Amino acid sequence: MRGFVTCGCCDTPLRSCYSTSNSGKRYAYYLCQTKDCDAYASSLPISAEQ
Repeated sequence: MRGFVTCGCCDTPLRSCYSTSNSGKRYAYYLCQTKDCDAYASSLPISAEQ
């Protein structure tokens, strides 16, 4: 889905990232990388339905 999900504040494509818990479970989320954006570095979890 890279390039299809855009930030609601600045309308630029969001970066997809993964984080791993201590138990080894992986969590996917989107992240805005635009430094001037109000949503900069805010994460948005990717739902399992996608």
